[in-house]
Amino acid sequence: MCVDDVNAGTADGNPILLVGCNESDAQQLSLGSDGTVRVKGGCIAPVDARTAAGTPLEYRTCYGTSEQRWIPLANNALYHPASGRCFSLPPGGQAAGGTRLQLSDCKDEAYQQWSMPMLRTAALPAPPRS
Repeated sequence: MCVDDVNAGTADGNPILLVGCNESDAQQLSLGSDGTVRVKGGCIAPVDARTAAGTPLEYRTCYGTSEQRWIPLANNALYHPASGRCFSLPPGGQAAGGTRLQLSDCKDEAYQQWSMPMLRTAALPAPPRS
């Protein structure tokens, strides 16, 4: 399963889902030098810059603001400092195709661990303790 910008949409508010991997541009995520997670020229951020657990993630025009910044952690999680939460499947890790990704409390669980080539670096920070 892969993180996907639905239908390769580039309009603000386009949902970010977990779907079957197909190597399309909509699944080519990268970590920007400014801490943004980028796809199709835009950034992945919580809806309306909200910080509550369960807030869905969406495609946004990149502005480099705090709600668009993520920190890759040593356990392969992506930490969102503006909310103190992590890039996540819904708690419990339902990995069904079409599941919308969201912010969740960081739990060091498989449903919050992501594999991106640019995250394979040394000296990443430890996950926050809850």
